[in-house]
Amino acid sequence: MMAFEEHGEVRPSLFENVEGARQVLRELAAAGIDMDKVTSDLRVDGVKLFADSIDKLLEEIANKKQKLQQGSVGAHEAQLGALDGAVSTRLEQLEQAGRSDTRGARRWRNRIADHCVAMNEIQMLGTHNSYHVQPRPALLDYYLMTAASVFGAWEYTHIPLDQQFSTEGIRQIELDVFADPEGGRFARPKAWATLKALGKDAGPDPDPTGALKKPGFKVLHVPDVDYLTTAPTSADPFKGCSP
Repeated sequence: MMAFEEHGEVRPSLFENVEGARQVLRELAAAGIDMDKVTSDLRVDGVKLFADSIDKLLEEIANKKQKLQQGSVGAHEAQLGALDGAVSTRLEQLEQAGRSDTRGARRWRNRIADHCVAMNEIQMLGTHNSYHVQPRPALLDYYLMTAASVFGAWEYTHIPLDQQFSTEGIRQIELDVFADPEGGRFARPKAWATLKALGKDAGPDPDPTGALKKPGFKVLHVPDVDYLTTAPTSADPFKGCSP
């Protein structure tokens, strides 16, 4: 929505350059790519992944419900309450009797009493490709004309990392890091250069500060193709972030 507000245009683009789209399909067919099969496979696989995810979620909910009904709930939900004293007394009796198997029971009891949450019980809000910026309109239009079902997944832009942390509550991020030991490997993306050569709006220089020409790790999605990023270098994602 933010990207559309910035440079979007409402128009019946579906009817534009129809013959160009047909030519692309003919070229794909000539190359041995069956777009009908590709589309069908993506649809079938997508539905299956969604169905599998829902089935797993429902299974987990059912298991959780059963555990709650049986009284065997997670440590972050359980309280000993009135039984606390009796449990402590029994553990001391077992230890005095020389039982060596009470350590685990006492540790579990302390977890419940302290409301301790284990690492595998923690959930955090995160973003996928946390640095990603949607391709420029001219480039995205070509991608969508070629394979909308594939490249449509690139139609999103994240705000910078420091803003994600401070305004959206994000606590898990994903960065794709590429080695660039000599510098300059990603400074002039091929897709950007191609648009410039065709006289189309390629957008501003992808390396206005020259940071991509310097040696070091770079952060982007797909080199030369989906290259726009809020954090060009590995040092950029955390600028403006406070500990």
